Amino acid sequence: MIRLLGITMVGIFATGVLAQQTALPEPNGLTRSTVYPSSALAMPEPAASIPPPSRAYCDTCDEDDAPARLWFQADYLLWFLRSDSLPPLVSVATSNGNGNVYPNGSINHGGFSGVRGTAGMWLDDERTIGIEGGYFWLAPQHQTFGVASLGQVQYQRPVIMLNDGNQIFNFPVSGGGIIGGITTDTKTSLMGAEANILIGGPDVKPDGFDFLVGFRYLDLSERVQINDTSGAIGFGTLSSYDRFTTRNQFYGGQIGTRIRVLFGENWRSDLGIKLALGGLQAEAESAGGTVLQGTNAPPFGVPVGLLTAGTVRGMTQTRTVFMPEVNWALTCRLSEHIRFTAGYNFLYLTEVLRPGGVVDTTVNTTFIPFGPTAGSGIQHRGLRSDFTDLWAQGLNLGLSFEY
Repeated sequence: MIRLLGITMVGIFATGVLAQQTALPEPNGLTRSTVYPSSALAMPEPAASIPPPSRAYCDTCDEDDAPARLWFQADYLLWFLRSDSLPPLVSVATSNGNGNVYPNGSINHGGFSGVRGTAGMWLDDERTIGIEGGYFWLAPQHQTFGVASLGQVQYQRPVIMLNDGNQIFNFPVSGGGIIGGITTDTKTSLMGAEANILIGGPDVKPDGFDFLVGFRYLDLSERVQINDTSGAIGFGTLSSYDRFTTRNQFYGGQIGTRIRVLFGENWRSDLGIKLALGGLQAEAESAGGTVLQGTNAPPFGVPVGLLTAGTVRGMTQTRTVFMPEVNWALTCRLSEHIRFTAGYNFLYLTEVLRPGGVVDTTVNTTFIPFGPTAGSGIQHRGLRSDFTDLWAQGLNLGLSFEY
């Protein structure tokens, strides 16, 4: 009896436990949810949030190290151009013969001062596409030379006589009782402009590189003029001038790259390499005049000089040329938006037409104004067309404003 009662009590206890652990149906077909301890319901800690990248150029640098979105730079230029070579224009008679006085070698204008402005901007936050434009101008440089004599020294203008076996002849301007003088003036100026589309490199960073493609323009203008005056008391004066001008205009497309390297927090090195290919329009023109002023007669003149009595007074030629350029600059950050820049530029043009390649001192002396004989035989051409190359290089100092 006691054993039967014990078995019955164990069965009731087991049934109650099973009923408590079994989900019972709720009204409307719902099922009672299993109850979990509060510790089991705690949400896991969220992973460290990663902000979406605002730029593709640098995930680790801060805003101040980012490449500028907008920039403007102004530079002072001190450049030097390849000197031009002119034929002898002034000579002097000495006891040992005739010696050249000017030019004694090439024409060197020294340093050219100028200015350059550059402005550009990236069109998107990722710095993948942008625009940039630039302009530079070198102030015209003059070189003036002059000699004069009251009759003691014989200054001359040397020419090569086409009508006499190409012999050198020196037209006297002074000496032997003749008062006279000769002056020469040369002028050179250079300017250029460009417009480019910028393309960000595959991994554009503050110390990365970009590409560019665009348009390039260059204008080289030069002039040389020779003036002479001679006369004697009681016989009047004879004055003449010859002027030769050249202008070279380059139009072409260009490609290039810009490389930036950072040094610490404030220093940066910028290297630019460009190559342009296009057409060069070279123009040359000559002009001259001679005036005879008698003592008791009105002046009489003709529109030709000693070297400009030829058949050709002007010409235009077109050539296909290359124009590479390399520029390097070291920049130092002065404030959040201002940098000081100092650098070097080298520009090269494969062909140009300069006064030294135009002036022709080979003349037919019978065509010289007021000469002793009338013009006869072959008349000289008047202009040559000997092309040469040109380089320009120098230093630049400036300020860059970046935002």
